[in-house]
Amino acid sequence: MEILSFDGCPSARAARELAASVAAELELDPEIELLDVPDNEQAVRLRFLGSPTVRIGGRDIEPGGRLAHRLRPFLPPQQLR
Repeated sequence: MEILSFDGCPSARAARELAASVAAELELDPEIELLDVPDNEQAVRLRFLGSPTVRIGGRDIEPGGRLAHRLRPFLPPQQLR
């Protein structure tokens, strides 16, 4: 699992916590790689759709949108269920 974000993203921590919580609920112990995306050049190279981005097996869990070094809307866990 990869979690991509940039410094100052207000939802990065919540995304990490949610990913760990869901994995624990499913009795999984995935390796979680945290990737910093510092600029637009890296955003394009990494196919980054906004901060935070969560990928499993290289696939974005919420595909769509444009490649950009920008904030991405993030729903709190209670709104995802």
